[in-house]
Amino acid sequence: MDKNVITLPDESLAILRSLVGSTWQAFGGRNMPPRLSQPFAVFITTDEGDITIHSEAGWYREENEDVTYAELTVAHGASDVARSKANGGWYPLSRGEKIVDVTIIRDTITYDVDDTRLWSTTIDIGIIFILNHSAIAIMGDGYSDEMLIVRHAKSIENLTLPSFSDRYHDRLGEKTVISRTFVPVPPK
Repeated sequence: MDKNVITLPDESLAILRSLVGSTWQAFGGRNMPPRLSQPFAVFITTDEGDITIHSEAGWYREENEDVTYAELTVAHGASDVARSKANGGWYPLSRGEKIVDVTIIRDTITYDVDDTRLWSTTIDIGIIFILNHSAIAIMGDGYSDEMLIVRHAKSIENLTLPSFSDRYHDRLGEKTVISRTFVPVPPK
């Protein structure tokens, strides 16, 4: 059985953890359109510094085949802020709110044939920033898609997050199951 675990690296978790308590300013991307999607990278600005969430394809094995999954990483800095402001890709939604928590969106996909597990993949598909009065999610627009999407709501419970179960079509004897968990970024 092939088993893939694609989770945020410790360095990325440390950066996310360091944002708790800071004041949210904005998010954006070089050419982010009003539908709030952006290939490869979305930046976040806070009163204590900027970060960029990156999505990059990585190769994995499933049933003796190479498949791609988009891997998320987080880095300090945001090089596209000035260009984004000029191009309309700067979104100051929830500006001035404190970041009270950060949660990871983690999906596990399992694939069985005739009740035998052939592969499973666990992947961190997104990050939710829980603010004083709202929540903002930045996540992949699919498991192998490097496109990032942004969702905003008054609370984590009100976020409309896409499910990717419609991308799997089981045939007789096959069963694909996707389960989603929300994992708080662990404290130091």
